[in-house]
Amino acid sequence: MVPTKLLLAFYYFTMVLQYMILAYVVLSWFSRPGGRTYGLYRMLAETLEPLLAPFRSLTGRFAMRTGLDFTPFVAVIAISLVYRVVHFFIVGFFMR
Repeated sequence: MVPTKLLLAFYYFTMVLQYMILAYVVLSWFSRPGGRTYGLYRMLAETLEPLLAPFRSLTGRFAMRTGLDFTPFVAVIAISLVYRVVHFFIVGFFMR
């Protein structure tokens, strides 16, 4: 019972992170200094940049050539992959 609740809590945590990344990307397109949404954008940036920094170093060369930053996309895929690995191990070891 406890592993199920922990797994559900971890699932919600990963989903909140993914939605925060999505909001960060959308706000980066529309927020400007002095705007109403700029405070929320800065809060998300301060929260998510430590998470995005390792992925930014991986996608840096590609972004330099194309001008597109795929770091949030790679981070969402990595978060999803981590959840799937954790889910696999919890189901495999605790729920037999």
